[in-house]
Amino acid sequence: MANRVGSGLIIFSVATTLVFSFQNCGSGFEMANLDSVSLVELGSGEIPLTITDSKGQSVTEATELIVDEPYKVVISGVRIPAGSTVTWTATVTPGGGVHVHNGAVLSEAELHCEASGIISLSGTINAPTGTFNVVPMNLSCSEAPEVNPPPAADPNSQVVTFRIPAGTGRSAWNTLATTVRVFVGQTLRIVNDDSVNHRLHTGGAPCRHQPTNSAPGGSFDCVVSLPLEASAGRTYDHLYGTGARFFVTSIDGPALYTTNCQSCHGLRASSTVRNATAAEIRSNIVGEPQMQNLNLTNDQLDAIAYSLSR
Repeated sequence: MANRVGSGLIIFSVATTLVFSFQNCGSGFEMANLDSVSLVELGSGEIPLTITDSKGQSVTEATELIVDEPYKVVISGVRIPAGSTVTWTATVTPGGGVHVHNGAVLSEAELHCEASGIISLSGTINAPTGTFNVVPMNLSCSEAPEVNPPPAADPNSQVVTFRIPAGTGRSAWNTLATTVRVFVGQTLRIVNDDSVNHRLHTGGAPCRHQPTNSAPGGSFDCVVSLPLEASAGRTYDHLYGTGARFFVTSIDGPALYTTNCQSCHGLRASSTVRNATAAEIRSNIVGEPQMQNLNLTNDQLDAIAYSLSR
């Protein structure tokens, strides 16, 4: 947990407030849904909002938010006219921080907390016809339980280096076509070759969230402990939001070995094919009839081979 309290220590609350205003410069109306009503029709009552997690599941005040997970906030049920602004206010107590990033349209935002605490979220629509309040919500945020605690960095493990290019700024670090591939057990070293600070945002995979910024010339060692698909969209620059994506795929070789190989070759630590190379595994799949039903990609076979060498 980000905020731990020992016995006898006095707890004090620090509220961190971030306010973001977004301007709708287009023409006509931005519509939340087909059944929405205009602000004029609604009157001066409070306007509902919806919050969903990265899987699209609805979030209520009874839901426990997870530190560093992104949540989508949407003003629902109304049409927001051109010339309006939406101001989001989020506070968290005790200590820590909370961020609200601009969404794809005026009625949307992305929320995530950096530490455990109670978040108070509210919003205001400043329209040409008047000011309208969004129904406020109080949400609890806590650290995700560690199902598989990240292993300590192994000085003998292979280090995969990725360099954030000079001139990246607020843009994506790489593209889907240039996705970085790593295996569970490796260390992904991210070196900042840019002229501004950067910081890796994760939802706990493939490694922990980067705790501090990397200054120009600095680096961060991401100890890969969990699998991740690049298409999941969970890794991006914490300082600049989801528009600054980092595409990385992590493959869990030990888990693949357990599922596909252990029944014939024994536990990985004492496997009969210990230290087998990926080329040897591929050759055996072709030559051994009992292995020809394995449906594994080259990357997965590489990950299994890597795990057998550790």
